[in-house]
Amino acid sequence: MKKQDKNGLLLVTVILTSCCLRAPITGIGSLIGVIQSDLGLNSTVAGLLSTIPLLMFAFCSPLAGKGERRLGAGRVMAVSMGIVFGGVLLRSYGGIWGLFCGTLVCGGGIAFGNVLLPSIIKDQFVGKEGKMTSVFSASMSLFAGISSGVSVPLMERWGLSWQQSLAVWAIPCVAAVVLWRAFFSLGLKGAGDVKKPGERRSLLGFGIAWWVTLFMGVQSLLFYCLVAWLPSILVFGGMEAETAGYYAFLFQLVALPASFALPILAERRKDQRALGAAIGLVFLLGAVLLMGKGNIVLLLGTALCGAASGASFGFSMSLLVLRTENSADAAALSGMSQSFGFALAAVGPFLMGRFYDVTGSWTWPLAALSVVCLLLTASGVFAGADRKV
Repeated sequence: MKKQDKNGLLLVTVILTSCCLRAPITGIGSLIGVIQSDLGLNSTVAGLLSTIPLLMFAFCSPLAGKGERRLGAGRVMAVSMGIVFGGVLLRSYGGIWGLFCGTLVCGGGIAFGNVLLPSIIKDQFVGKEGKMTSVFSASMSLFAGISSGVSVPLMERWGLSWQQSLAVWAIPCVAAVVLWRAFFSLGLKGAGDVKKPGERRSLLGFGIAWWVTLFMGVQSLLFYCLVAWLPSILVFGGMEAETAGYYAFLFQLVALPASFALPILAERRKDQRALGAAIGLVFLLGAVLLMGKGNIVLLLGTALCGAASGASFGFSMSLLVLRTENSADAAALSGMSQSFGFALAAVGPFLMGRFYDVTGSWTWPLAALSVVCLLLTASGVFAGADRKV
């Protein structure tokens, strides 16, 4: 296969894989009310459906680099997409225990793709890292939005059960496994330079690595809290479930241009601190507006949070490239930031649901998210400094 054709096929594979990394998770948010009603779950327990994947991201992320060095990036990606496929089906058709166990399996498979795809982009698209990171992050936002937007209509207009609506996302996983088979021999340059695991330098001593990790964790916490509870927040405010699902789609849709633009903007700047600060402040304004009343205010709050969410994700992905010298270090930073970062993010949806159960209102949980937005602003400033690990 010619190099140009191979790169084109790899681009298609990356885009399709981005669907499998977000869509199986974000569809839960729009269906959470139906799932709670059908299975008799309170908000605290239902919040685990968003928390479990994040815990698996945290647990499995450090294993991705080891798996790549042992099997190669292409094989690990193919296996991980197969795991996501199995998790989606178990979650849909395994009853209440399958719902939670399948969610756990999905999270484990997705974790490997989360870690390895940014380093594959740095390794295989030299000189085009910013544009390819933009394509990757924008594709994830697009498919996340589609998943949020179509989950309820698939039930109400196509007559599917919520189980079947979730099972739809097994289809792209099969296609991703097939495509990754063409890249079984793909490995990361620099990953084989270190023969003994103990010889690989640790990133734990680099302050900039910790700021990238904190930014990754906080933006993930904010995103998954809103993915899990935004439709419920809007329904609590008097919206119909289908309309709230469309608002959730809007949240993801406005993230698309922001997630595409940020890596390109970041690559063009030597210092990205202003970008990091701006993202956090926009998120803060959006969270405050979601505490207001009226469709116009809620629409603006949803749109601002969506744009900030897409921008923060694109920014975090670009930091993995901009703060490292090679693909091996990018994989290491990706593993570190996603392991520690998702461990932080995992508490968000669960605590937000618990907060609502205790207070009976979404105002106080949203006030807490507003405080978290200030932490996002601070970490964005420090992570945006012109330093490398």
